[in-house]
Amino acid sequence: MLIWVTMRSMSPTASFSLVELLVSMLLAVTLYAVLVGPSAAQIRKKHLADCAENLRKIHFTLGIYANDHNGVYPSGAGATNSEQALSVLVPKSTSDTRFFICPATGRDPLPQGRPFAERRISYAYAAGLSRSDAPAVPLLSDAHKGTAPGKRRVFSTDGKGAGNNHGEHGGNVLFNDGHIEQIAAQSEIDLTLPAQAVWLNPKP
Repeated sequence: MLIWVTMRSMSPTASFSLVELLVSMLLAVTLYAVLVGPSAAQIRKKHLADCAENLRKIHFTLGIYANDHNGVYPSGAGATNSEQALSVLVPKSTSDTRFFICPATGRDPLPQGRPFAERRISYAYAAGLSRSDAPAVPLLSDAHKGTAPGKRRVFSTDGKGAGNNHGEHGGNVLFNDGHIEQIAAQSEIDLTLPAQAVWLNPKP
């Protein structure tokens, strides 16, 4: 009897059972990851939060720049996009360029410690403002639809075209006092700026 059990444990049938066990375990782990892992909504929420943190870091860096320029943020004189205006922050005000890329876009990181005027970032910038401007003036945001002032929907409603850093899920707007509002795609926001300022979107 003992000999029969030993021979059976070494038979091909037993080895197939081991393979089946491993496959079953792999399927169970995969199913667990699908059912318990982060949902699309959770991932979207995390991306929005990470993006908001990026805007806070840019705001902090703008503050460093303003300390050296009588409270004035980069003016972007002659700039046609936010890359040209914000590139002056690197490397004097910061050497870290990671927070100029929205994590939801999947874009490659920028070279560290090097100006990025010829590259692409993820955020729009209101060039021409200073610390002394009103706290509720918008200063930074996810890329949005156009640059015309006034109250309107600024983020993509279908996940396509301009203003789609976060697909059809809206985006973040940071104001001069540093507070951030998450704006749904269907919501309107007033992007009116003082006369000396202009919205600059990143390159498309």
